[in-house]
Amino acid sequence: MVVTPHVARQVVDNLHERLTKIYLHYSLGVVTLKEHTKLPCIVAFMDTYVVSSPYSFSIRKCGVVSCCGQIHSPQENGIRDIVMQRQLAPCADVDKAGHFMHGDDTLREASVNKSLLIDLSDLPSSIGDPKK
Repeated sequence: MVVTPHVARQVVDNLHERLTKIYLHYSLGVVTLKEHTKLPCIVAFMDTYVVSSPYSFSIRKCGVVSCCGQIHSPQENGIRDIVMQRQLAPCADVDKAGHFMHGDDTLREASVNKSLLIDLSDLPSSIGDPKK
């Protein structure tokens, strides 16, 4: 297991500096979703460039060459789709007690049931304690 330490303060400061360039009224004090929605430029940026889930938050290219340049991940064999997809939470396999569904099956299910993108109820840490 690899435990990655928190990012350096300079990295955090750099991100806040860049967010200020995107939206002049950006503030370090914006910490809740309700406050976040008051910043339409940040919301638009996140809708275009951010892929997030309970497990990950990544800023990615939008796919428009004139905006972000060329995406170098190859399209062959669906590699680009895999790279650009949101990371799903593990889902219990109802046919195999104690096991999780394969990633492809989870993606198929998530295309029908969008709540799987944010459902953490199958995680071992959540079982027995819904607050987790």
